[in-house]
Amino acid sequence: MRNKLLFRLIVATLIVGLFFLVSCKPNENDSIRLISYNIRFDNPDDGLNAWPNRKEYVAQMVKFYGVDLLGVQEALHHQLRDIMSMLDGYEYVGVGRDDGDTLGEYSVIIYRAQRFQLQFTGTFWLSETPDAPSLGWDAACKRVCSWAIFKDRNSAKTFAMFNTHFDHVGKVARQNSAKLLLNRIATIANSIPVLVTGDFNMIPTDSTISIIASVYADTYNLSPIGHYGPVGTWNGFDYNSPLTDRIDYCFVDSSKVDILRHAHIDDAFRQRFPSDHLPVLVELRLK
Repeated sequence: MRNKLLFRLIVATLIVGLFFLVSCKPNENDSIRLISYNIRFDNPDDGLNAWPNRKEYVAQMVKFYGVDLLGVQEALHHQLRDIMSMLDGYEYVGVGRDDGDTLGEYSVIIYRAQRFQLQFTGTFWLSETPDAPSLGWDAACKRVCSWAIFKDRNSAKTFAMFNTHFDHVGKVARQNSAKLLLNRIATIANSIPVLVTGDFNMIPTDSTISIIASVYADTYNLSPIGHYGPVGTWNGFDYNSPLTDRIDYCFVDSSKVDILRHAHIDDAFRQRFPSDHLPVLVELRLK
């Protein structure tokens, strides 16, 4: 009897151990969790919503959702330093838009260095002279797109990511920026899968968004379980905002990328958002 009980105990222990190993092993599906997030530049006039009062929540959000790739807009250099100091195992690519170094807002790509091998990277300006810091067309600010080509160590697949922030004033600038973006993607990415993130400062019915959507698919419409969360992404730090204005996007080449989930994260702390935009969360798989 004692031997039988001992045998059963050993078998039960082996089963529990096997279950633990299976449940904790790395994701076999090689899915990638991507977020596009305008974190709002550090404006002291924001009062309670100023960067020092919310920076920890931005970093905690990245950790909680297990983000692999993060396209950030509006980050000033010290904000980027703050974020990187709170995230272990991440690196970034991108430059400040004002001087091509550290001045002005970044449209930065933050990535898990252990998972993704950086192969190439660069930044171009949304202007008539895209290879140097410059103001484009009727834009109110210098605008950039930072890009990177990565190799996923999990799947051994290569892909390109582009992260940008279109002007909030210049209509001509936004239209020409869309054309420039598509031309640069075609040249840089060639035939590999493409991910495009950013604050485009346009709602989906804008004709310029249609320029981009005619080539790359809006992931909002691709999740097999439907979109989760509010329709809009602009909240203006207003907890009671109707959240109807969608101006932040993730586009992909749907022939080479499967979308598993799509959400606008409206998490708040004490009825305060970590930014005046909601993060766009996309879980995807490279085909």
